[in-house]
Amino acid sequence: GRYPDFVARFRAANPSAKIGLAYEWDGIAHVLDTNACNFVRQGDCTEAAVRDYIGSARPDLMVVIFDRPDHTGHAKGWESPEYRAEVTRLDGFLGELLAAYGKAGMLDDTVVVVTSDHGGIDRKHEAATLNEMERPLVIAGPGIRRNREIGPGTLTTDTGATMARLLGVEPPETWTGRDIGEIFE
Repeated sequence: GRYPDFVARFRAANPSAKIGLAYEWDGIAHVLDTNACNFVRQGDCTEAAVRDYIGSARPDLMVVIFDRPDHTGHAKGWESPEYRAEVTRLDGFLGELLAAYGKAGMLDDTVVVVTSDHGGIDRKHEAATLNEMERPLVIAGPGIRRNREIGPGTLTTDTGATMARLLGVEPPETWTGRDIGEIFE
């Protein structure tokens, strides 16, 4: 069947969990099991729906994936004013997301993970330079060490394994990623 992902594994371990997924990139439906989610929104302008879902459902897991920064990087360049404006817009949404968790009384119990799958240079990402291979990875919340820089050698595949650990589910043996143990208290 389907390659196991952290969303499906969390659903299998927690059948009554409230799981939300909002995404812009169509390809994510091949990576994360949308059938494991109670709430799915696909396309642009998902921000209001995500805020509303957090407030009304108080989800156990909420995954939000944006594609616009990648498209802007390809169209205008990764260091372009347009790309920086897109990142600034998403930073504002992160503030709104944290406010929604606060309003729902969940902020003190919520771990937030912000990441990207790659960087870029000019208008491409071929993994030929550090600017293309490096990516942001910020993890904050209860049980996570504060003010700690994640060491070198962390791969994109480690994000899924770290999510599995955060969610209390075992990663399958087929995963090549490892959880980033240094972040945990």
